[in-house]
Amino acid sequence: MYKFLIILSVIVLASTNTLFAQRRSSKRLHVVQQPAYVDLMRNYQFEDALKVTEKALSTTQNPIEKDSLQRLKKQAVRAMEMLPATRRITIIDSVVVDEKDLLSSIRLSEEAGRWVSVSTLFQPHSRNAISFGSIAFVNSLNNTAFFSIVEKKKQWRLHSSYRSDNGWNTPVVLEGIDTTYLAVDYPFVLPDGVTLYFSAKGEESIGGYDIFVTRYSPETRQHLRPTNLGMPFNSPANDYFYAIDQNAGVGIFATDRNQSEGKACIYTFIPSIEHVSAVSDSTSVTDLKAAARISSVAATQHGKEKEILKVRSQREQALQKTSAVENEIFFVINDETIYTSLAAFQNMQARKLASHWLKLEKMLRELSVRQEAEQEEYAHKRTERLSVSLRFLETKIKETRTELKHLAKKIRLLESSSKAQR
Repeated sequence: MYKFLIILSVIVLASTNTLFAQRRSSKRLHVVQQPAYVDLMRNYQFEDALKVTEKALSTTQNPIEKDSLQRLKKQAVRAMEMLPATRRITIIDSVVVDEKDLLSSIRLSEEAGRWVSVSTLFQPHSRNAISFGSIAFVNSLNNTAFFSIVEKKKQWRLHSSYRSDNGWNTPVVLEGIDTTYLAVDYPFVLPDGVTLYFSAKGEESIGGYDIFVTRYSPETRQHLRPTNLGMPFNSPANDYFYAIDQNAGVGIFATDRNQSEGKACIYTFIPSIEHVSAVSDSTSVTDLKAAARISSVAATQHGKEKEILKVRSQREQALQKTSAVENEIFFVINDETIYTSLAAFQNMQARKLASHWLKLEKMLRELSVRQEAEQEEYAHKRTERLSVSLRFLETKIKETRTELKHLAKKIRLLESSSKAQR
C-alpha cells in the first residue's frame, strides 16, 4: 500500500468513488524520494514528514504541486498536534480480516442497530440515479437509515431516511455537517438518536478516512460541528466502522494501519466516558507513538484483566441473545418436518446454506416492500427515476426468488441425506 516513490499530488486527489481505489495521474509531477512522506507518516515520524513537505515546497514552482504539498503539510502538523492528546484505551479483542469481509465480520447486538450495504436499501448507481456511499446504518427499530449521498459539484453529504408503511422515504440531508469532505461514509448513531459517528476524508483528517463525531442539537435542529476522534482511533491510514455497542458494553472500529494490502483489523475496546490520556510523567515519545499506533494489544490490557473478563462476558451474552433472534427460521424439510431454528439442521453444510437462505428471504421481503411503495408512487408520478428503479426491483426480486428456490432444494437434499444415514 505504501510506496517508496510517492507522487504527492496523486495522494491528495485520491478517488472517493470506491473504498480503497486511487486515481493515478498520467502527468509527471514532483516526486519525493525515500524517505517518502507516506512512509514517514505511517511510522509516526510526523516531524520528518513535515520537513519533507517544507523542503519540497521550497523547490517547486508548480502551483498544483504547491497546493498538494500544502495539504500534506497540514496533515503532518495536525498529526503532530493530535499525538500528545492520544487516549488510553483497553482493547479486549482484535481480528484481521479481508477488507471485502469487513461488513460480514462485524457483530453488533440487536439493540445497537446494524450496518448494511446501501444497495440493499436503494437502487444501485446509474447515470439517472442518486449516487450513494457504500454503507448505511439502520437503527434497532429498523425505521431510520443513515447514509451518504454525493450531491451536485461532487459534495458528499450525510442523509437520513425514515421508513414508513410505504418503504423508505425521500432522503433528508443532515444539516450542520461540513460539505467540504472529499468522502463521507460508515455512519453510526447511538440509540439516543443524538450522537452520530462517521468516517471521512478531507481537511480535518490526517490521511485516508478518519473517524468523526457530532451531536444533534434540538434547539437549532442541526448537528454540531463534527470533531476528529483523534488517536489512537485515527491514523494516517483508513479508519472506519466505529460504533459503541452500549448493550454489549464495548466499542469497535476497523483500520487498515499496519496491515498488508487488502487486509483490515477490527478492534474491540472498552469505551470510556472520560478522556483518559495516554500521557503521564513517565511516558516517553516512543511509548506515546506506540499507544497511538496500537503497536501492542497486550500493552493496553495491563492491569485491566478483571474488567476485560467482565466486559467479554457481557458482550458474549448480548451477542448470544442477538444470535438467538437471528437463528429463528421457518423452513419446511418435508410434509412431516419443519425447522424453526438453524440449530435444528444436522448437516453442517445445510445449516450454512440455510443461514444464507434466511438472509436472502429477509432481503426479498425488503425488496418487495420497496417495490410496492414505488409502484404506488409511480401510479401518481411517472418519472424516469422510478421507472428505472422498478425495472431493477423486478429483476432483482425475480433473481432472488429463483435463488431461494434452488437453495431450498439443495438444503433439503443435504439435510434429508444426513437424516437417512443416521
